[in-house]
Formats: sequence, C-alpha cells, structure tokens
Amino acid sequence: MSRFIQLFIFCLLCLLNSSWVVYAQKDSLSNLYIPEIENLLKKKAEDEELSVTIATGSETSLEEAPSIISVITERDILHYGCRDLTDILRLVPGFEYGIDVLSLFGLGFRGIWAHEGKALLTINGQPINCYGYGNYNFFGVVPAAMIERVEIIRGPGGAIYGGFAEVAVVNVITKRTKGVLIETHGALQGKDIAFGGNISVGYTNNNDKEVFVNIGQQNWPLSTRTYADYYGTSYQMGTKNSYKQWQHINIKARLKNFDLAYNRVLLYHNALDYYTAIPNFSNGTYQENELSNYNDNYFAKYKIPLSSKTTLTPSFECGIGNAISTSSAPLLFFDSAKKELVVFDVSNYWQNAKARSTKLQPQLNLNYIIPKGEIVIGAGLQVNSTRSRGISGEPGLQLSSNVADTASRVTKVSRYAFMQVNKQIGFIGFNLGIRSEVTPFGDALAPRIGFTYYQKGWNAKFLYGYAYRIPLIWQAYSRQFSASNMVPEISNTLEIEIGRRFSKRLSARANAFYINIDRPITYIGRNNSYQNFGRVQSLGLEAEANARFDKGGGFFNLSYCQPGTKTSPDFISANRRNFLALPGTKVNFGGYITLKKWLSFSSNMTIIGPRHAQSLRSALESTVSSTIFETTKHDARYMLSATVNAELLKKRLLVKLLVSNLLNQPYMVYQPYYGGHAPMPLDDRYVGFELAYRFE
Repeated sequence: MSRFIQLFIFCLLCLLNSSWVVYAQKDSLSNLYIPEIENLLKKKAEDEELSVTIATGSETSLEEAPSIISVITERDILHYGCRDLTDILRLVPGFEYGIDVLSLFGLGFRGIWAHEGKALLTINGQPINCYGYGNYNFFGVVPAAMIERVEIIRGPGGAIYGGFAEVAVVNVITKRTKGVLIETHGALQGKDIAFGGNISVGYTNNNDKEVFVNIGQQNWPLSTRTYADYYGTSYQMGTKNSYKQWQHINIKARLKNFDLAYNRVLLYHNALDYYTAIPNFSNGTYQENELSNYNDNYFAKYKIPLSSKTTLTPSFECGIGNAISTSSAPLLFFDSAKKELVVFDVSNYWQNAKARSTKLQPQLNLNYIIPKGEIVIGAGLQVNSTRSRGISGEPGLQLSSNVADTASRVTKVSRYAFMQVNKQIGFIGFNLGIRSEVTPFGDALAPRIGFTYYQKGWNAKFLYGYAYRIPLIWQAYSRQFSASNMVPEISNTLEIEIGRRFSKRLSARANAFYINIDRPITYIGRNNSYQNFGRVQSLGLEAEANARFDKGGGFFNLSYCQPGTKTSPDFISANRRNFLALPGTKVNFGGYITLKKWLSFSSNMTIIGPRHAQSLRSALESTVSSTIFETTKHDARYMLSATVNAELLKKRLLVKLLVSNLLNQPYMVYQPYYGGHAPMPLDDRYVGFELAYRFE
C-alpha cells in the first residue's frame, strides 16, 4: 500500500509543478472515421488510415506513436475478404494460432503462446478476455460485419493498460454508421453452410449527441474434414459437431462530455476433442461438450474541464462473465496406466455450470495539456469476485491446501496508479510512463520509456517496456485445479523501429524486438495446477510496406522469430530452434485494383512457415511426471484468397464475393505445449458472399 500512495503523490506533484501552456487537441472519439457504403470504394486511400489513439489515449500519427502500431482499416477488411477478427490479425506481422483443448483456438504472437492472459483484447476499449483464464477463442468470432477498424499495439501496452496488456493490445472499433446499415453474409464450406449478419444503426448531431448500435450473430463450422486423435479415434467435423455460434450487441452513446458504452458478446461452440483421446463410449456414441463464454461490459465516463488545459475524467466499468465452460458433460481424461478413458468425479467441479465472475473498476484520470504533449495521471481500484458451485450446489472454490477450506465466492481487491508523459521536442518525441499495482498475489511495477524521431518522412523508435500479468481469481481458487501460490509474471520488451513515408500513399518500416518473460503463469499437467514456471524468450524481425492509391494498392509484410537461449524446453521444439505450434516465419502480401467506379478486385496470400509440434511418440509415451521432448516438423501452408466488390443501386448496395483458401491447403492447428493434443483441421476452402444495404 505504501508504494501505491507514494507513487500517486509523486504523480500529483509532477502535475502541480508543471507550467506549460495548452495546445489544441482533438477529441479522439469524435474524430473517428465514419464509413459509408456510398463512397467507401472510391474514398481516397490515404484519408482512411488516420491517427491512432491506442498507444497513448490521444490522437497520434503512426510514426510518432510510442509503440509498434498496426492499423487494419475498413478498406483493408473489404478488399481482403476478412470474415472475422481471426482473418484480420492474420494480416498483421507476428500473429498466428494454436489449439488448446476442447476446440479452443488461441492467439500466438511473436512465437509466444499469448492465449492465456498475455494479450489484451478489447471492443471499443472494453476487455473481452475470458474471466477464468484470460484467453479468447478465435475462428468464427468478432465478425468483420461489426468492425470499422482494428488498432493493434505489437508490444506491451505501456502505463495506461494493465491486466493482460503484456505482449500485445488489440482494440476493435465497431461501426459508426449514420442511418441504418444491414449486412448479411454466408459461405459454402464443403457441404456445410455458414451464415451471419449485422445491423448497424446510428444517429449523430454535430458530435454533441450521438448513438451507435451494432447487433448481430454468426454461425460457422470449423471444418468439414476428419479429426483423428493419437489413439485411433476419429469423427467427421461439420455444422453438427464442430460449430461456432457468436452473438454481439455493441452500444456507444455520447451527450456532450458524457459517454456510455455497452458490449455483450456470447459464444457457444461444440467440442469433441481433449488433451488425449476423443471421448468414445462403448456404445459408439461420442460424449459431446457444448461450451459457452459470455462477457457483459458496462462503461461510463464524464469529462470535467477544470481549466483550459486540465481535464478530470471519472469513469466506471462493470464486467460480468464466466470461465469458458461446459455444462453438458463431466471432464474425461486418458489414464495412460489403465489405457482407457476415466471420468473425473463431479467433486472436481470442472463443469463450472454455475460459475460467474464480476469486475468493478472505478478510475479517475487527470489530463494536463502541454505544448505538443500531454501528461496523464490516473488511479483506480479493481474489485474482482468469482462465484462457483458444483453441479449439486457444493462450493466450487478452494481457499487453501486444507481440503475443508472451501467457499462459493471469493472477492479480492487490487489498487493501481499510473502516470504517462508524452512530449514532442522538435523532431524527437518522449514517452515516459509507470504503472504500479497492489494485488492479492503481490505488488507489480511497470515502467516504460520510449523515444521517437520523425523528420522529412523518416521515422525511428526506441522502446522499452516492463509489463506484468496478474493471476486470475478463477485460476487461483477453482477446485478444478490443485492449489498453488502464484505471483504476477513479469516481462521485459525491447523494440527498435525505422521507417520511411515516401508520400501519403506509400510507406515502409521495419523493426526488431526482444522479449523476456520470467516465471510465466503456466498450466502444469502433472499436478493439474497453474504455477509460475520457466522462462520464455523471443527475438526477431518484422517488416512491412503499404501502398494506398485511389484506383489500386497493395501491402507486403513479413515476420521472423526464434526462441532465446534461456527459453524452457517445455515451450520449444526438440532442437530448441523453434517455438511449438507457431511459425518462425510468416509472409503476407496482397493487392487491389478498381476496375470501374463501382467494381474492384483484390487478392492476398499468407504464407505460414513450417511449424513444429509434439510428435506422436511423445504424445503416447509421455507421462504426467516425465515429458518426452520430441517434435515433428510440419510443412508450410499457402493461404490464397480472392475478393470481388461491387456497388450497385445508386451505390446503396454493396455486393462482395470471395474465395478463401483458394488452393485448398490442408491447414491444421497445433498445440503450443506438450499436452498430447493431435493436430486439428481448420480453415477449409470456402466460397462466401456479403450483401450490405444502407438506409438513410
């Protein structure tokens, strides 16, 4: 507590002793790009990639933002046939996917398995990470129909983000449509049909009053191929037994200085896979698991101008959600000694049918404007509560190693304070920040420093970030896991970037990075617990180029990463030169051309380099006490897509046709740890369409 108080007093003194004068600043939410179908395809390309707010909270150009930033605009989404957030992130250097268990497809970044709480995912700035594990399930979620643009920090989230902003931050900005926009989309994937839609409704009155609403859903089969485990059991995937059902409601409203937002995301999916064998009973029927994950988030803030250069902003966030869970079947595992499937006793409470977590977070920000810069000081607290009962109503939380010490609810409070200073002096920009948090699992401190240079089209960045990831209440106390004493995991990230903007339409940049994560929070199978275990190091290079012209354009990017020498063997291949499941190299390139004022064609390819995953022998012969570190190399995959867009009926109707995975590559996802999960088919070739009609 003393560190928290000292830091907050220090921040206040810094603010009060400042004597700089004010400079004009635009409000970030009011100036977001508002897309309209009527002029989307003919809009000037350079006008679409505006300044970003994700790095500092205020508008900053990509070159001057004190982070490695990527922006995927609605033009990119339109041209390159992105069906959802999964496809969008695949266009960005460093991102690819792996499989966990029960058809949970997680995010990997720069070779690091970021699935469980190492990457912050938000919609309009509100987190959607799972309350139980900190992860999120990809493929068939966050449909492109609801997205206006995506801003991404490829690196730690600086001082203003806590929580899961350890190696990356992804913020989805939903559509701000004036009038009514109705979109529907579908696809033919083998013999199965995928479909979905979104309705966007918006009203604005000179930015003093505005309301924007997005409502929609999506149903998508993961694959129509056959999944086979390592034990000789298989099943046919498809709409019936490998589906994703997604629903969303997004509301943003503003009345002068008062902002309100609400996000509702709900995901159902079916899964027949586990760490080892597919559940298969003697009568030949499969044990199905329908999993669900929901997240309700309420947010409100009010800007209080104290002077021409000082603004006080109280805010309040309330989140309610569950651990990704199943309510239709108990946990099954393969007993290597008995060579058969065993059902856990229900006292393990894995079903989580009655588990729910809540987060209450009041925060107070003080913004002080300086010439070509800003000081932000904030403080708040987070009240986290988890409620869990077994299927018969018994307490589902274990408070200590004493088996009798159980409860149905646990509530813990964390307190935090942060300060960030952004200042531009001539060609040089400075970003200094620090965040301190006092948690039930130990204190954490995250300093950050960044220098940027931008002059005559050239830019350079030198960035260092110290970040942390706090254990979650569910992971620490659920009776699903063995008791363990976790502390915050710590990471250090160093990044260097150099770039050149040749014109408003043409730019290129490259960066190098080094990441060290000490004692990451890891699931340990041998005693069924989450613990601080091992070390992960990643180093590599990324490069990208963009050309945006009115009648055509394109992009190219590549990424390379490899494990550091001190990376624990549990996270890497047997030769220690590759990360498990995630590619060391990835290349993206694509282009578009406007054939007529109402017609455009585009194509893009993602080359996913060779991947390494646990071998068959390791999966079958490893035990809970001894892992065989043996891996198999899997070939590269070439994911080619093509898209045609047309504006019809006086440019009110948008028609899009696309073919994804045109070469019908047998894409698979692999497990990024030695867990015995066989590769799973995914991302088959499909032919899709989209119709969108705008009413004024």
